Amino acid sequence: KCCDFASVNIVFQDNEVPDIKNAPADVTVSCYDNIPAMPTLNYTDNCLGAGTVTGEQVDNYTDCAGGTITRIWTVEDGCGNIA
Repeated sequence: KCCDFASVNIVFQDNEVPDIKNAPADVTVSCYDNIPAMPTLNYTDNCLGAGTVTGEQVDNYTDCAGGTITRIWTVEDGCGNIA
C-alpha cells in the first residue's frame, strides 16, 4: 500500500581516530632561551570535522641543569576516538 511504513535498522559505528596534522619533531636545545613556542595544531576527523587544538606542557627541567619538556596535543571525537 502507498502509506505502509517499512523500517530499516541502521547501525553507525565511528572507529576512526582524529588525525592531528604536522606534529613537531623532538628537538634538543643548548639553552632554555631556545625552547620553541608551543604551536597550535590542526586536526581533521570524519565526524568532528576540522579544527585546531592547543597542547599541554609538562616541564621537568631547570634553567642550568637541563631536563625535559613534554608537550601533548589531544583530540577526542564524540564517539570516544582519541588521537
